[in-house]
Amino acid sequence: MNLRDLEYIVAVADRSSFSKAAAHCKVSQPTLSTQLKKFEEYLGVTLFERNNKRVKLTDAGTQIVTIARRMLSDGENILELAKNCQDPLGGLVKIGAIPTLASYVFPALVQQMRKLLPQAKIILSEDKTSDLVSKLSNGEIDFALAAMPIHHSELANKKLFDDPFYLAVGAQHPLAKQKQVSLSQLQDFELLLLEEGHCLGDQALALCSATGMRVATELRATSLE
Repeated sequence: MNLRDLEYIVAVADRSSFSKAAAHCKVSQPTLSTQLKKFEEYLGVTLFERNNKRVKLTDAGTQIVTIARRMLSDGENILELAKNCQDPLGGLVKIGAIPTLASYVFPALVQQMRKLLPQAKIILSEDKTSDLVSKLSNGEIDFALAAMPIHHSELANKKLFDDPFYLAVGAQHPLAKQKQVSLSQLQDFELLLLEEGHCLGDQALALCSATGMRVATELRATSLE
């Protein structure tokens, strides 16, 4: 068994096609099919159900492909680690951020990192805070910009700034001309918040809940834009 075998089975699983997988792996279809057959014989299980229309993973194949993905990722990490040892200022830097920050901070952050680490390859990703914490703990990203508090004993975190709440209303809204608005004044209005799981929406609801206030939140958005 080698990493090439794992690349083949993942490619077939992702494309449900031997021909497409072979093209992706830059080998002939007979070569890929023969190697997969040998791999199945080596494992003693059938990985794929084959018919004229499509290729489908077996139950055993589904479990094995999941492990294969992880092993391939580990293999890539080993190569990156080796490169980093040769050039500490190069290699791969993986950064995550919550969607409410990403589009605003990533451009300036990347610009600064290009100056500090010109040889580094930078990969950016957006996720909810809970997913970023999971990726950090699994080593999938190097650092993240997320909403506090972060409850994880194995992760170090530092507060960078406070982000105040603002109420956005239309020009003709009854509250539009007020310089400040209390939570109690929102009781009679329906609020548009980010969908569940986004820290901004969750924090707004937590603030309302802490004061005993109930608000209508049927309207939900997937992003600030």
